[in-house]
Amino acid sequence: RPSAAAPSLLREAAAGAGRAPVSPGDAPAEEEALHPDHLLLLTSSLPLLKSRNAAVVTSVCALHYAVGISSVACRSACGRALVRIARDRREVQYVVLAAIRSAVVDCPGAFAPFLKDFFIKSMDPVFTRLVKLDILASLALDPAAVTAVLTELRTYLRHDDRHFVRAAVRAVAKVAEAHVVRAASSAQDGDGSGAARKDARDGGGAAALVCLHGLMTLVAATEDAQVAGE
Repeated sequence: RPSAAAPSLLREAAAGAGRAPVSPGDAPAEEEALHPDHLLLLTSSLPLLKSRNAAVVTSVCALHYAVGISSVACRSACGRALVRIARDRREVQYVVLAAIRSAVVDCPGAFAPFLKDFFIKSMDPVFTRLVKLDILASLALDPAAVTAVLTELRTYLRHDDRHFVRAAVRAVAKVAEAHVVRAASSAQDGDGSGAARKDARDGGGAAALVCLHGLMTLVAATEDAQVAGE
């Protein structure tokens, strides 16, 4: 029966993510409904997340992204594995970061604990820096992450590469836009208490104002017309 084997998938995922073991009662309903062969595929592939081969790890993560379950443990295991292999040589790093950029839109929680791993280093090539900017903008969700990302982006605005600086400005704008949209959605959503909706709206507005203030300060300080125009 699928339900009899289901907890093993969660145990494998919890072990791969460095989390505490789960109990049989933690198995989600969608996992219990999986066909035994489907469940066996997912369970058997999880140990491969510890492989040193970046192609193997990326393929396993793609498998779980496409046909896996919406388990926090599974997503955390995949996120941890991708971040690990993203420390490889720069060609491999770019491919892995591009995969993370696609996955972080739907599963930001899998990568949120590794926010600082996506901070840009002085030796990063241009193509890697641009992908990392997109990932940082997608991970600026809670107030602490917004503060950390905006503080980091401010340091990039003094970079010698004007193209990179303009990309950093666009990343700040993405953070502001995302929080404005989230605040508007919270205001229109009928779920939750009025106080909760107000807090979400105020928080999103505050993050957007911080971004706007930083951009206006940059416009006043820069002598580069292209950066100011961005």
